[in-house]
Amino acid sequence: MKLLKIFISLKTTVVCLFLLGVLIFWGTVYQADYGLFLAQQRFFDSWVILAKGIIPFPGAKLVLWLLALNVSASLVIHFKMGIRMVGVLLVHVGLLMMMVGGFVTQLSGQEAYLSLAEGSGSNVISDYREWEVAIWQGSEIERS
Repeated sequence: MKLLKIFISLKTTVVCLFLLGVLIFWGTVYQADYGLFLAQQRFFDSWVILAKGIIPFPGAKLVLWLLALNVSASLVIHFKMGIRMVGVLLVHVGLLMMMVGGFVTQLSGQEAYLSLAEGSGSNVISDYREWEVAIWQGSEIERS
């Protein structure tokens, strides 16, 4: 029962939101030196981060799962049916839908990038995770 009280506590919600704020700030600063892909992997696609290589800090996956459990449990336990609670219900269900959408995107989404110089265009995207080496010979027009 004590564990359940921790999961439905407003303090848990505030701690999770604070940790997400720290992770977003830290990930943004990290991204400036190491790039988007590495920042995303280190801070947002991990369960635990080792700060300074030794200090464990919760990653975004862990914090978001705790927050989802917190919102779900508090909605089930604290919600009382009534016209005055419609706003509370909408907010909690909306948050849960956003988290479920993020989870589905995490599982099934495809991320890629397109590098363009000013005034140029392209129909080719690059994936951070998949590499391809392609060799082709130019056409007769290009050789002349």
